[in-house]
Amino acid sequence: MILSKLFKIALVNRKRNLFLTISNSIGIIIGFMTFSIMIHYYFYEKSFDKFFDQYEDIYEVRYSEDVEGNKYYWAICAPGFGPALKKEFPEVKNFTRLASDDVVTIFHDNVYHQNDVIKHVDSTFFDVFSYKFLKGQKKNALKEINSVVLTESCAFKYFGQGNPIGQSLIIRNAYGEQLNMMVTGVIEDNPINSTIEFDLVLSNQYFFKSPVFSFLPSSMDEYFGAPMMKTYIQLEESANIEDVESKIDNFIAKYKSQEYNDREWAFKFSKIDDVHLYSSYADGETFIDETSNGKYIKFYLILTLLVISLIIINFSNLYVSEINERKDKILFRNWIGEKRKYMFVQFLFENFLISFFCAVIAFLILYLMRDLLNTIFEIQIFDEFVYDNKILLLLGILFVLVTVLPSIMAYIAIGIKNRKSRGSKGTIARSKFFFNITTISQLVIAILIIAFTLTVRMQFKYLFNKSTGVNSEDIIVLNLPTLDNSYEKYNKFKIELLEDYDVEKVTGNRYLISDRIFNIRRVKSNLSNDNEYVQCSFSKVDNAFFETFEIPLIEGDYLKEGQPNNAIILNETALKKLKYNDAKEAIGSLVQRGQTVTYEKEWVVVGVVKDYHQEPMSFDVNPQMFFNINNYKQPIKYIYIKLNDKNTNETISRIQQKWENYFPPSLFKYNFLDDVFYNKYANERRIYTLMLLFTIIFICNMCLNMFSLSSFIMNRKTKSISIRKVLGAKTHHVILNLLKDFYPLIIISVVIAIPLLIMLIKEFLNSYPYRIPFPWQAIVGTILLLIVIVAISISYFLVKIVRKNPAVVLKEE
Repeated sequence: MILSKLFKIALVNRKRNLFLTISNSIGIIIGFMTFSIMIHYYFYEKSFDKFFDQYEDIYEVRYSEDVEGNKYYWAICAPGFGPALKKEFPEVKNFTRLASDDVVTIFHDNVYHQNDVIKHVDSTFFDVFSYKFLKGQKKNALKEINSVVLTESCAFKYFGQGNPIGQSLIIRNAYGEQLNMMVTGVIEDNPINSTIEFDLVLSNQYFFKSPVFSFLPSSMDEYFGAPMMKTYIQLEESANIEDVESKIDNFIAKYKSQEYNDREWAFKFSKIDDVHLYSSYADGETFIDETSNGKYIKFYLILTLLVISLIIINFSNLYVSEINERKDKILFRNWIGEKRKYMFVQFLFENFLISFFCAVIAFLILYLMRDLLNTIFEIQIFDEFVYDNKILLLLGILFVLVTVLPSIMAYIAIGIKNRKSRGSKGTIARSKFFFNITTISQLVIAILIIAFTLTVRMQFKYLFNKSTGVNSEDIIVLNLPTLDNSYEKYNKFKIELLEDYDVEKVTGNRYLISDRIFNIRRVKSNLSNDNEYVQCSFSKVDNAFFETFEIPLIEGDYLKEGQPNNAIILNETALKKLKYNDAKEAIGSLVQRGQTVTYEKEWVVVGVVKDYHQEPMSFDVNPQMFFNINNYKQPIKYIYIKLNDKNTNETISRIQQKWENYFPPSLFKYNFLDDVFYNKYANERRIYTLMLLFTIIFICNMCLNMFSLSSFIMNRKTKSISIRKVLGAKTHHVILNLLKDFYPLIIISVVIAIPLLIMLIKEFLNSYPYRIPFPWQAIVGTILLLIVIVAISISYFLVKIVRKNPAVVLKEE
């Protein structure tokens, strides 16, 4: 009976204020949808590597060196640290190491494949990381040197529906070695929220036997020199990482050999579930590792919280405005004896119906938009998000807030205290105070969201459009297989390509020009102090590399035939780091290596080139040294072919024919270099798309709410406006008098928002080495936009009311 009565009253009130009901519902639906998408993406970013059993006990070992005040940070370690940590610390239950191998070709069914992601791991890898085995046994999966474990999709690629266990794959490395590998296991594919990516895993025994490590001790477990492997430790369940960190100094003293006395070592243990988002020390120094998303997710979380606040404020503002319209009836019911508790229940029930209806509609729309969302954000994470318990819980909390808080605000604003409160001035004062507070809060949030999104857009547009220093236009990239005589085949293939009149340039190198180079060594010039070394990237390129990408030469000469084997080219950053005064001074000088392994002990500088970006603009340019790969006769990994802008498809078809002549078993796959660089900014585009979409939705929602709010305020002032007009007030005086209630609120909002906005924008921009000047135009533009929105929202009803015949209005009153 009571519910039926509450429902009827709520229905009557909704019909009486149909315009407000519709506008309110649209705003809440948009709010629920926006919050659901934003919080789902946030949880996705925070979910990395949490699918592993006991992920809370797994840590990535990070390592740094301080050499004469110069700090070098690594997300990889020397091979000996993993076994030593397990030996010396009872808290360490297990360890495993992981090394990448990007110059490997797999031969199967008379076809060469070179695009698989391959990792070399210890036999303990599957003990630390709980991948589910679909076929084979975890215990003996990597026991033998020729063992290989495949992911499910990789197994299907090579063996179809058949059983791959016991089948063989032929693997060739960069040094021409060939090994017949036997499949010992098949595991589930890596989830998309994993920082460890691979298609195949091989035993580290195979990796350690590579000729490049011939200088190392007989056991890699005893080598504590150059960092070369990811290392993970797993703690005992009862252990704390602080116990390990407290004893790490004694560990370093024990294992640091005499040749490293000039360096100060330090270790940092990062929880596996923090690796994706946070890859830097507390002082902000970035590790040599993949791009992290932590700097984005912090601002993204702030934006999400602002959106939640805005949903609640907007709904509360409009609902209180509506309640004020019928406050006389509500207070009269209170005056004649209706209990205040019942009135509050009525408010709750009305808001519950609206919130429930909007939540159901939002849920259905999101369910139908899953594929569209996956396409817009370029990531397949929205298929099952409507079933995510955390999302449903937070939506439930938001549902309760949207239901309860507006009811409480309305109850306070209407001033229901006792039977004598009807028509009291306190009610009007409370309503006006609430209106001012909620409007200011809404405008402050609006300024923060819009101005910050404009800043993000300007910064990302700057990054996207900033020249990389490489002319990537009309260049295709091919991934060459590792074959017998592959270096000779590459040179013949290159010569034949250059005979094609639509091919302008051809070059090759070991590392994709858009990828971060992890081949880094300590070097110093003859101008540096004895221990003043610089971490420098080693890049092996062929003679035409700089001309193909149009990288300008500052001084000296490009790499070419006839130069000594130890000839190198420096980039501008290396020139400065190595203490040269200018490029001329560097030409002919010697650069020495800190630790001789398989390369020359010193090199002669023959040229200096302009900096170019080997990685996204989120990173600064690293010091770089370029070697002529022809002097080392090592296989080329990537080949770049510059085409003219005519007959592109026909030219690629002719290139494919030549490819099939030289590399007949290998599949012909190519990418345009422009697309490769474009894909490097997928995360930035995703964040920007989210923020832009929600800002547009937010502006529309705010316009709707301001429009509805203005309607109620102006209707409430209709009688006073008519009286002023009867008394002789001019129309423009009436308009100015009404506007003065709004624009002081805008001024107060601007004063509150600007300091917060300056701090937020500065922190965001300072996280980039290349950034725009402080975007005052974004702040000014936002303020002007809000003034226009408020003016348009008010003007429509203002003009409508002012044009009314005051006699008719007063007669109706």
